[in-house]
Amino acid sequence: MSSDIDAEITTTSKPRQPLWPSFVAFLTLFAWYAVTAARGLMFFDTAELAQVAMEGGVSHAPGQAVYMMVASAWARLFGRFDCALYGLNLLSALTMALCAFPLDALMRRFCNVRPGFRYLSLLLLGSLSPVWDQATRIEVYAPASLMLLVTLASACALLGEGRAPSGEPQSQQRCWALKWLLLGALCGVTAGFNAIFGVVAAIAIALGAQAAIWRPAGLGAKLSSVLQALIFAAVGGCAVTAAGFLWLKHCAATEGAFVWGEWDTWSHFLFYVTGGDYQHTRAASEAVASASGRIGIWADHAQSWFLWLFEQGGAVTLLLGLLGLTFVAKARLYAWPVMLLGAVFAFENPVFYPQIPDYNGYMTPGMMLASVGLAALLGGIDARLGGAGEGLQRKPLGAVLGFIVVAALFANECIGDRPLHQRTRAHVTGASRIAEAYADPLPEGSIFIVESDHLVFAAGYLHRVQKRWPSIILINKGFAGTSWYWRYLKGIYPIPEFELKAPTTPIRLRRMIDLMPGRRVFVESPILAFQMGFRPCPMAFGFEAVPPQSLCREPHPLERFEALMRALWHEGTGRDLIGHHVLAFEAMNKARGLWDLGDSNGALWALSQGVGPDLQLPLPALPPLKEPPQWPECEALIGDEICNRAAGAWILKTLGKEREAEMWLEGM
Repeated sequence: MSSDIDAEITTTSKPRQPLWPSFVAFLTLFAWYAVTAARGLMFFDTAELAQVAMEGGVSHAPGQAVYMMVASAWARLFGRFDCALYGLNLLSALTMALCAFPLDALMRRFCNVRPGFRYLSLLLLGSLSPVWDQATRIEVYAPASLMLLVTLASACALLGEGRAPSGEPQSQQRCWALKWLLLGALCGVTAGFNAIFGVVAAIAIALGAQAAIWRPAGLGAKLSSVLQALIFAAVGGCAVTAAGFLWLKHCAATEGAFVWGEWDTWSHFLFYVTGGDYQHTRAASEAVASASGRIGIWADHAQSWFLWLFEQGGAVTLLLGLLGLTFVAKARLYAWPVMLLGAVFAFENPVFYPQIPDYNGYMTPGMMLASVGLAALLGGIDARLGGAGEGLQRKPLGAVLGFIVVAALFANECIGDRPLHQRTRAHVTGASRIAEAYADPLPEGSIFIVESDHLVFAAGYLHRVQKRWPSIILINKGFAGTSWYWRYLKGIYPIPEFELKAPTTPIRLRRMIDLMPGRRVFVESPILAFQMGFRPCPMAFGFEAVPPQSLCREPHPLERFEALMRALWHEGTGRDLIGHHVLAFEAMNKARGLWDLGDSNGALWALSQGVGPDLQLPLPALPPLKEPPQWPECEALIGDEICNRAAGAWILKTLGKEREAEMWLEGM
């Protein structure tokens, strides 16, 4: 077996560079992340991942086997100190800060710059708003980014060892094979955190290996060596990935734990891994994509993402890092595939909002790799203006200008839409408090049907892990269209058998409700109540679903809604990347329900609670409506303050209040 792979990255006579930048950057970033990280649940997938980690179940497709192993052990460790959720947030903080080590290793290999520039480059990219977002919430992208960067750094080191001379001992040949096997295993571990990251790592390694083909000694032998190396890597990666799915299969048998999908047959397993539960969303996306053209979609989304990042104060830093990478040919070979593939995967979704953590998560490794380019750019400025020599032998002009550039970039992050010095999630409690506001007032034995991601998973965590509201039946309307979810529900609740086959999910839910007449029914959305043939009666949060001929049991207490909304706007949820969208949605959801019931005053008042904490808008007396017009639609991520103001202006114009309507639209 041959191991004659030429070094794509050759060993040079560079002096040994100090290691302190990676250690100090790690300590600096971890301390900042840990202090500003969320103490509890955040919106979107954090509560689902936390619940599965605590219960030992299976999370959403395509599975995050290694993450769930690590998170489960981590949660149990911090659970001993009654801070499991903070511990899971710290897992993201720790792994994102640890990215400083593989990044600094790449800098030392590709760049010969002052240690201070390496340290500052790591800080600048580590402080970007989307990177900080991943480091301070429970998510897979921080540890997945760490593993991807470790894999790339390991690949660079392996390819940089150079070609072994002919006639090398068999023990060395075995060592060479083992190294490639372990490199493939690192790809498998990366895939165990996030499958897309594992694929990206494999592609980057393949590109690095193929660059070693072209050598004067002859193409054939070299191609053979490269193929052997990639085969060993593929074996290692596939073995680790397969082991991860076997572990998920074991977790799927955990009694009472939340298990996404069915695992009893090979076809069910493939359905889960390929994201079969998302097929309806994928079909709608492909329909939009075919009409608009994928290239146009990618370009539009890339533009909106960069504009958003510019508002966050990070676009200039990233662009300078990308510019620096263009001057480091060997780094480009690994960095560009990571950046481009992450961008393609994020931007291909026709419905795209740059604030969504998942989209930024796929961009995170590429943004972090830009620190290598930024260090190279600063080193180039230093070398061009400082003259020949190393370190202190150079003239100080280049170093001074480099530090001025760094200071300007940090200043830019401090004046953006989300200033560096104001970022913190230490007091953000919106996810849990909103779920409690919905479920705490429910009577014992209630059926509570929820829909929105920001409520579904938070309520599920509190209900199943913290044992809140033990007598209620909590149902996710989105999952209720699948058979596996009903199997899960019947395993934890006393739900009678009934015919699951139904033309729509609301009809299926109504069948279940009719078999449980002693239980009161509550829903998040008034639309669902109408779809199931009920009348929605407003609560402080949510609605009770009652028969059409029944009267509402009690007037809805608007004071509780106003008090919580005001508190959340001021305590940090309203300033969070996603939090203010959630608050706007809650106001819109309540307003729409009140409007459909003819309460125009209540609808306008509810909208006023979702436009921000300091905006004072007119609330004139409005007449009740017997047949209210159809509510206007507004495309937004979850909810949006501008949509709420536009809806308020529409109400006022519909009821002849033109002057007040203009006041609602001022400044939009």
